[in-house]
Order: sequence, then C-alpha cells, then structure tokens
Amino acid sequence: MGTTLTGTTPQDTYDSLIKVTDNGPLSATAKYLSDGLGNDSALALSTSRVGVGTNSPTSKLTIANGTANDYTDGIVMSKQSGNTYAIYASTNDLEFRSVTAGVHIATFSYAGNVGIGTSSPAARLDVMGTNNQAISGKGQLFIADGGTAAQAAGEGGQLSFGAWLNGDLSAPYPMATLKGISEVATTNQNQGALIIGTAESSSLVVERVRITSENYLRLAAGGIQFNGDTAAANALDDYEEGTWTATLKGDVSDPTTPVTTTATYTKIGRQVTLRGEFVNVNTSGASGIVSITGVPFLSSAQNTGSVMLFNFDLNTSTAQNCYIGASVSYLEFYGQKDDAAWVQLLHIAGAGRYLIFSITYFV
Repeated sequence: MGTTLTGTTPQDTYDSLIKVTDNGPLSATAKYLSDGLGNDSALALSTSRVGVGTNSPTSKLTIANGTANDYTDGIVMSKQSGNTYAIYASTNDLEFRSVTAGVHIATFSYAGNVGIGTSSPAARLDVMGTNNQAISGKGQLFIADGGTAAQAAGEGGQLSFGAWLNGDLSAPYPMATLKGISEVATTNQNQGALIIGTAESSSLVVERVRITSENYLRLAAGGIQFNGDTAAANALDDYEEGTWTATLKGDVSDPTTPVTTTATYTKIGRQVTLRGEFVNVNTSGASGIVSITGVPFLSSAQNTGSVMLFNFDLNTSTAQNCYIGASVSYLEFYGQKDDAAWVQLLHIAGAGRYLIFSITYFV
C-alpha cells in the first residue's frame, strides 16, 4: 500500500511516521492515513472533514460503526475512577449506554421518538421504569421546580400542553397544564396537590381542577357532566352539607320563649334535603298556624315532605305533610279534612310538644 522510504539510512527510523495514503496533498476527497510501513489506520482526513472508521466522511466529523449495536464503535466517555458511558449509532437509532453498569440509558429513534429506559420508543417520549415504582416514590417521570428549599406555597413542577399559532414556532399557544404544587410554605414540601389547568386566553392558563393533599377533588367552577351531555343546566355543580337554625313560629303569636333547634341540610346540585326535630319543647304563648323559619335555601317550586308530631292540633282526618311553597324560606304543614279542603297545622300551646320533619325540594 505505502511507498518505502529511500535515500535515508536507516529507513527504519521512519517506520512509525504517518503519511497520506497516496503521498498526495489533502483535498476535499478524504484519504486514509498510514504508517511508514504502509499500514492503513482507521482515520481519514480531508481539508474539511475527518472520518473515523470510514474514508468517506459526510460531515465535519463522521464516526462509522463497524458492527451494528457495538458501543465500542461509538464515542466512549469516562472519568478517572468514574463510570464510563458510550454514544453510538445502532442499526437505525442513536443510543446512549452506561458501559460500567452494562445498561441502556436512552434512544433517539430514526422515527423521531425518544426512549428513556427502552430501546424501542413507541411515542415521541417513551419512559420505561425498571419496575413498578411504589406510590411514594418518584416513579418513571419526575418533574421538579428549580426554586429554593424554602420556596413559597404554590410552586412546583409543571407539564404544559399547547400548539403553535398558524405554524409560527415563535408563538406557542398554551392549551392545558398539569402541575404539582405545595399547599404550604415550608422547607418540608410534604403537603402537595395536583392542579389541572386549561386555557382561558391565548396567553393564560387558569386552575380548573385540584386534587388536594387532604384527598379532596375540587372544581374551580363549572360542574360534572355525564354521558356526553353539554347542557350547563344538567351539570352537577355543587355539593354541600351543614346545619341551620330552625325556629318554631305561629301566625297569630309566637312562643313566649323562642323555640329553636339545630337542623341539618344536604345540597346536591339544585336538590336540597332538610331534616330537624323539636323534641319535648314548650310552646306556651304560641297560637295560630304552625310554621318553621330559617330555611337555608329558597325553593324554586312547591314541594312536600314527611312529618311526625305530638300535641299539636291536627284539625284533619288525614296525616299532615311538611310543605314549602315556591320562592319561600319557611316550612308549613298541611293535611286534608273530610275530603273538603286543605287545612293547616295549628298550635296547642304548652309543654311536651314534638315535631319531627324532613323535606326534599329544588332551588
């Protein structure tokens, strides 16, 4: 291959020198380098390119694998007394590998997918864990905020989703976010929440759903729609339960000493259920039609419920019903007398009175 040196004694002095293969000058066509004995090396040079493992480099630096999937034909990096890593081209993809641990790290596939922990990524980003991570662990994908240890409540890692406006890559349009936050300002960020946000404008994403550290699901507004129903009126938009002060009244006169009880309510969407008990109360001084005030939500239409009572004037041959009229915040009690007319419950003032009621209506 090479040309033996002449005119020099001894010529062996020059056997380890390198030379261009054909003794010609470097040009755009790459040439192998050889030693003084004519043995070609794996290095090729031209005036503009360098090739390792090839005499036809196609870029400023081209490294050609002799064997597919052989990391020794790639770029190997290590630090003294440290781990060794390799970057190399497999059959179709670019691979990253830990030589020390003997494990695959990441793949950039020819299809444009990135795989971490997998050499066959099936999506733009495909992350594969080594095993099923415990729920308390960092899992397969961990996103963290870069703030200080004493970062304020509300900061955390965020995953954003968006699109480009009219193909303009300089103007990303935010569509939604998935964000982890701390609900307390502390150096020990152990009270986290998950927030889902959606776009309100071309530049603003606002919170819509929150899963709290206390294990609650909160909607910022709107409601829950079922079976593909898009009507706002059919959305479940509220749940609430609590207490209210029920006060026993008479339309002629009230009890001399106010008679009250702590009643309960449950509100699911527009539906409200009330329940309360007056047990062994004294209604002295009361007269006329019995009513209960303090109802926490106005009714949208009249509804009836159930009632149990003792020592009140039924004035009827049929059982009484708890009643609420439209757009009112008080309860009354009605029955029917001798199939002739509706009648209302009347007070018989005194001690030892009992009235237990429940009613469900809509607001």
